[in-house]
Amino acid sequence: MASSPLPRPAPTLLITEQGLEYSDSLTTVYVPWAQIARLVSRKALGIWPVEGLEVWTAAPRPKDLFIDLTQFGRSWRQERLGAILRQRVPQLFQDSDLTRSAG
Repeated sequence: MASSPLPRPAPTLLITEQGLEYSDSLTTVYVPWAQIARLVSRKALGIWPVEGLEVWTAAPRPKDLFIDLTQFGRSWRQERLGAILRQRVPQLFQDSDLTRSAG
């Protein structure tokens, strides 16, 4: 009897007073609010437009990371997630144009 692969857990985004905790099937990272660099627009697989946060992860292994916010809701800007981010990191929303990035 062949075994079925285990389903991957859905990505999660936990918002705290100090920052964000993002988890997917491969990693969990904590990002303080001060380390959220900018709002970025990319194309997933070169086709689908997605928006997300460019962040620097905390030590011990700091690295540049893209957190796709579109996976949490196509209209995340108008939903609770958008309201929370506008309150915590308003500088990301001061420019109307997103930074375009090849993805």
